[in-house]
Amino acid sequence: MNPFVFACITPHGGEIIPELQGELPERMSLTRGNMEKLGARMSEAQPECIIILTPHGTRINGQFAITDSERMAGMVEENGAVFYLERRVERDLAKLVCQFALEDEIPAAAINFGTAAGDFSCLPLDWGTIVPLRFMPNIPIVVINPSRELSYQKHIEFGKSLRKAVQASNMRVGLIASCDWAHAHDENGPYGFDPAAKNLDKLVVELIKTN
Repeated sequence: MNPFVFACITPHGGEIIPELQGELPERMSLTRGNMEKLGARMSEAQPECIIILTPHGTRINGQFAITDSERMAGMVEENGAVFYLERRVERDLAKLVCQFALEDEIPAAAINFGTAAGDFSCLPLDWGTIVPLRFMPNIPIVVINPSRELSYQKHIEFGKSLRKAVQASNMRVGLIASCDWAHAHDENGPYGFDPAAKNLDKLVVELIKTN
């Protein structure tokens, strides 16, 4: 049985946020519209908490980093505008995720900042979380950062531990996998161009369609 009430994969380009669309709103209009649909579906599922997997937040070499601060806050700047977002953290679930991972001998750590609790206990939200959360219901979150030093298999094992933790929590939990793929589609873009980018995107779409 799937323990998540809703799950989705989202991009995290800053310009997707309506407040940051600038003078060319049509450039991201299709993606922005689809993000609105995902947000509506997440709301319909009525989660009590959202878990977000992002590659860009506070990372720990060789360990999965699980947020256990009182709250998280951050901003994204794009096209001369700034968008700010703040969310509470579902700390009980964060601790449970970390506990299950460690019991399964997966390197993981719960992270905090400043003080043990209260307003000063605040970790930064990155663009990988802020962009999708802009479209989601305003409910507590748990942010998890993977480690590039760990193997693909370890990530699969962590996913199984995450599943068990969510099942044990008895909470209604939504899941967001925030990611961009190849970053190499445009010769004039910041990451240049590589024909392998198209092949990667095609492969990802096929894998999702075939479960």
